[in-house]
Amino acid sequence: MKLFEFVGAETDWIAANSPEEAREALKVHYGITDRDVDGSYEEINEVDPEAVEFYVDETPISDEDEEDETPMRTAAKMMKGKTKPFLVGSTCQ
Repeated sequence: MKLFEFVGAETDWIAANSPEEAREALKVHYGITDRDVDGSYEEINEVDPEAVEFYVDETPISDEDEEDETPMRTAAKMMKGKTKPFLVGSTCQ
């Protein structure tokens, strides 16, 4: 799967096999139409999933002393083993 970035007032990242599949997954996730996508997003780009990181709510299980670091996870790790398109993250959430 690839990672697609939908850039507009907010940015959404969708894991999918193609731009068309990513667009459809975005529409289904938000319950929007093609017109909504065209009006809300200025560009759609394929991006490197290793270069996109998200804050996660989970605290890593570790015996090491963590110094209040916010847990981060790359999109690649979030996509690992997944086969169906899904919303990986959003600046709106």
